[in-house]
Amino acid sequence: AVTALTAVAQALTGYLPLWITLASASAVICPSLYAWFSGSLYTLGLGAMMLSMSVTLRLDDFGRVLREGKRSVALGMLAHLVIKAPLALALGRAFRLSSDALTGLVLLAAAPAAQAASVAALLARADVALCVTVTTLLNLTSFVLTPLLTKVFAGGAQVAVDAVGMSLTTGQVVLVPLVLGFLFNRTFPAARAKVAAISPAFAAVIATLFAGSGTALIAPIIRESVGLEAFVTLTACVAAFHALCSGAAFAFGRAARMPAPEARVLALQGGMQSSSLAFLLARRHFPSQALASAPPAVSVTVMLVWGMSLATGMAWWDQRA
Repeated sequence: AVTALTAVAQALTGYLPLWITLASASAVICPSLYAWFSGSLYTLGLGAMMLSMSVTLRLDDFGRVLREGKRSVALGMLAHLVIKAPLALALGRAFRLSSDALTGLVLLAAAPAAQAASVAALLARADVALCVTVTTLLNLTSFVLTPLLTKVFAGGAQVAVDAVGMSLTTGQVVLVPLVLGFLFNRTFPAARAKVAAISPAFAAVIATLFAGSGTALIAPIIRESVGLEAFVTLTACVAAFHALCSGAAFAFGRAARMPAPEARVLALQGGMQSSSLAFLLARRHFPSQALASAPPAVSVTVMLVWGMSLATGMAWWDQRA
């Protein structure tokens, strides 16, 4: 039974890009399949995903990295601040996105790194401890950084940004679950290993539902208001954003003389954003801008396929060498 459960968990996590792609495709064909996973349930799901990640972490896990790798952590945080949002604004204008879609792309860029980046780091033989540390710190500070970056750079789209409201939402679905996870580990240390064995699979299921739900919500809007050509343009813009962020972040790390395994962390985190959080914030805080949620919804699929493919390519390069 344990072996079967392990096999199922490995299939859920190992083939996550496939499940994400299938969920998105099925949502386009039949949006009603995912109609139930929306609103407060979507919010609860995002909090549950953050909790599933945080229950596998201990404060001791960050000790070595924070003691020995302060510079690398600082560079990882800095790369997030200086690369993503400016690049999103530039790409959005270059692809001539609408004001709504441009806002959504900047919001996506301002969101913290996705937890899936840690899985990708493991696959890519990057510095996993550094990846977990920077990703967690970005999520812990996202209730400040995400609204701030959106406020600064989405101004180019000439929209009003409710920074306070976004901070409260991000705190609810990110900060609270992280704190609860740390408290769980401190109170029930013996249960950590058992929970850690199933939490990635649980997160994979939730991520798949996010992809289906997000696609189902925007598919009718795109069909009725945007059209196929504009959707292809948006998808190309989102894909370019993820790929260029990875490349720019890796170059940034190497220019700062980071070892290759650490620079790979920056590349993976650069190209893997918390699309689900960005989608939730767009739906909640930009309700009058129908297409603001489109870039994050498209990104759920594109980000995971790109990130896992990049990680696989890194591992292949090592084997080739």
